[in-house]
Amino acid sequence: MFVLFALSYIYVAHGGIPWVESIFNGLKPAVMAVVAAAVIHFFGLSIIIVIFASGAVGLLYRVALIAFA
Repeated sequence: MFVLFALSYIYVAHGGIPWVESIFNGLKPAVMAVVAAAVIHFFGLSIIIVIFASGAVGLLYRVALIAFA
């Protein structure tokens, strides 16, 4: 909890400084990886199948829009 408070304070106080902003931009993929791992652990493999299937449907829709335009 203390780490979260400290990071929040640093972001609010010094978020406009370029090197601080780059550190937080570097943390975003790590946070996304932790959240993705938690979702996979909670839902199992079925959520991955749903995500890839929805991505495939979106890709096919986009290709169809381009092909038949």
